[in-house]
Amino acid sequence: MDDRIKKLEELNIDSIVCGDSAWNFFINKEDIQKEITEKLFRNWQFSESPANLSLEEFIQKYSDELDKHSFNKKYNYFYDNRAFPALI
Repeated sequence: MDDRIKKLEELNIDSIVCGDSAWNFFINKEDIQKEITEKLFRNWQFSESPANLSLEEFIQKYSDELDKHSFNKKYNYFYDNRAFPALI
């Protein structure tokens, strides 16, 4: 890592570090996102039709699912989000 940093510094390229989302560099990001989603899920069989959720609805649903699959807090989150065959 140190060698990489040294070589990059030797290039003496003046640049600005940008913390923005990489999606900001695409012109038609929504079309690309839809296409990727369609390709990822084209062979998936849903038990019911997928629904578009608002950010608030998604956060609530995600939080509810986390709570549903969490163990007692005395376990300090150790068993949360682990795939136990008996629970699947």
